[in-house]
Amino acid sequence: MTKYREILRMANESFSQRQIATTLRISRTTVRNTLTAANEQDLSWHKVQEGGLEESQVRALLYPQKLIESDYEQPDCEYIEKEVRKVGVTLQLLWLEYCDRAHANGKRPYMYSRYCDYYRAHSQKNRATMHIKRTPGKEVEVDWAGKTGYLKDPVSGELIPVYIFVAAMSYSQYSYAEGFLSMDIDAWITANIHLFEFLGGVPKTVIPDNLKTGIKKPSYCEPDIQANYQELAEHYSTFILPARIKRPRDKPNVESSVNNLANKILGKIRNQTFFTLEEFNEEVWKYVDIFNTHAFQKKTGSRATLFAQEQDLLTHLPKTRYEMATWKVATVQPNYHIRVDGMFYSVPFQYISQKLNVKSTSSLIEIFKADTRITSHQRLQGRKGQYQTERVFGKHESSQRGS
Repeated sequence: MTKYREILRMANESFSQRQIATTLRISRTTVRNTLTAANEQDLSWHKVQEGGLEESQVRALLYPQKLIESDYEQPDCEYIEKEVRKVGVTLQLLWLEYCDRAHANGKRPYMYSRYCDYYRAHSQKNRATMHIKRTPGKEVEVDWAGKTGYLKDPVSGELIPVYIFVAAMSYSQYSYAEGFLSMDIDAWITANIHLFEFLGGVPKTVIPDNLKTGIKKPSYCEPDIQANYQELAEHYSTFILPARIKRPRDKPNVESSVNNLANKILGKIRNQTFFTLEEFNEEVWKYVDIFNTHAFQKKTGSRATLFAQEQDLLTHLPKTRYEMATWKVATVQPNYHIRVDGMFYSVPFQYISQKLNVKSTSSLIEIFKADTRITSHQRLQGRKGQYQTERVFGKHESSQRGS
């Protein structure tokens, strides 16, 4: 499904139509049509943010009567293989031409990722390979290492596993690592925040593996990004582009860094004993620095010297850190309130007995039906059992707190 919110968000940040199409792996025609429809409907990213519009709402505003999808134009892989060998011809150029040809034939083009899948499958049969050019400051690849470190419980002597988050800039291979006691979404979001702060800026795109904590629904073409991870991306003005399932070549630098860095760190500390995560990470970061400043074997410089060339191309960090939100499902009680951490918040009475999605931060409670926000409340503090109720009588609205 086309991500219309992301198209509008990127256009608002002055990305070109070509950059938007390449990043989201959709055709330039789709981008052009979306922006044209947005202009006709007077729909800007500012209005999307201001109105808290979800993907389905944006799509409905852009295309009130969306036409039925037609058949797809099939890529000519033999033609692709012949043309890509010519000087100045890239896979992206051929895909753009394919999109124009598909529209001329009255058919739908495949997204760039699917188009590449067809070519890769054909290339493997013919033992052909593709070189993927990396752009400075554009991408960072992130993953969990397959191997773990350990802490030792000072009382019981029990060994506690430490999971290692590893990241690498696609261009410079400049790397980061940090240990966590779990691989849940809290750890994943924290790791990404610490990564951006370590880099001193934010790359245009983040390429994670199709891990369950960050990617809710792994898919070859359109992975469903976990809600908090998508919000983090918007907060830091970056874009999440998951690697495809079982396609390690989509993230070769992090695959290499996972093996090299994790092995080096775990090998160096194998005879050391750590009682706290802070001690463990202090040692990890010492070897991360050594890893980044170590000279390349087959070319001049190091990961650190290459990263210095791309650091100025990163987006500036926002003034505030992203605030992690938690999600839960709550049933609306007969008094048209839901319970969140011992407090009660009202919803419209027609939702009585329904299950709704609740997003909570330290200051705000937001209540959703599917992807549509129904209402929001300032989060109650203090003694348990308090009520926050919004009642609407005609044009008059009142709010009260009570027990």
